[in-house]
Amino acid sequence: MDTLVASHPNLITKVHIGNSYENRPMYALTFSTGGVSRPAIWVDAGIHSREWVTQASAAWIANKIASDYGVDPSVTSVLGQMDIYLMIVTNPDGYVFTHTNNRMWRKTR
Repeated sequence: MDTLVASHPNLITKVHIGNSYENRPMYALTFSTGGVSRPAIWVDAGIHSREWVTQASAAWIANKIASDYGVDPSVTSVLGQMDIYLMIVTNPDGYVFTHTNNRMWRKTR
């Protein structure tokens, strides 16, 4: 997330939206070309902790949006009219638990 924000500072911001039950920070990426009171799309991934591909897919989507803005007319048009909020890891506690204790854990902690 930090690399994307650093590479596209005029398009992407990283927003701390709170902490998880186990006190892990939770972040969302905001894709915006400016303006106030714009409609928005919310996308979250990583809800089921053992489904690791969703976090990877969300990171790929974030990079695709950033790299295609100004190049792909459809991405440019969407971001010209609305913002996109993308949360890559919605369940950080469960995600960590699947890496450290139980690979098949599906829930939150």
